[in-house]
Amino acid sequence: MWTCAKCGEEVEEDFEVCWNCGAAKDGGAPADEEEFERAKESVEAVETEWAGVRIDYRKTVSFDGDVEKALAAARSLFVRLEFMVVRKTEMSLELKGPGHSARILGEDCFGRISRIRICAGGGKLSMEAELEGTKKDGVFFRILGVFLVIAGLANIGRKGDTGTVIAGTIILAAAGVFLFVVGGAMRQANVSHKLDEVLDKMAAEARR
Repeated sequence: MWTCAKCGEEVEEDFEVCWNCGAAKDGGAPADEEEFERAKESVEAVETEWAGVRIDYRKTVSFDGDVEKALAAARSLFVRLEFMVVRKTEMSLELKGPGHSARILGEDCFGRISRIRICAGGGKLSMEAELEGTKKDGVFFRILGVFLVIAGLANIGRKGDTGTVIAGTIILAAAGVFLFVVGGAMRQANVSHKLDEVLDKMAAEARR
């Protein structure tokens, strides 16, 4: 990323001119008008995508701190987690995240965020996000749940102590139903809780 010397907007490294005002990296007039148009189209595409985003997380808190500090704290955190800044203004910050399903249980939950927008001003600090990874988690848990229920039913025909067989069947079936019904929701609740903590931390940083 580089900052436009003319208007102060954040610009992706791939672009040689500012998408907002058309200035070159050194603040001068653009040498390539086509590059300026390409940058504008890229940003317009991002805005179009946001218009159709399904918001899975949204929260607003009272805010009386420094807007610039709040947005800087958010950018520092998410860029470190491999998020990409797609748009920044004086009052807002939009980022694109990995949005993948957790491949291991201990994986950072922020990797499940596909898009996030932070806005500050007017006595409020708000955050909204699309959690594409948790949707993928939900599909995984539903498949796993069905598998466990089937395994439980198959366990009925197993030879052995009747009480043990019945107990095993009940445990497998119950675990399968549980994962099928609430597995994905638990993942989303976990990410939402972490985002609540981030929002509180941003507000605290901005008051220092």
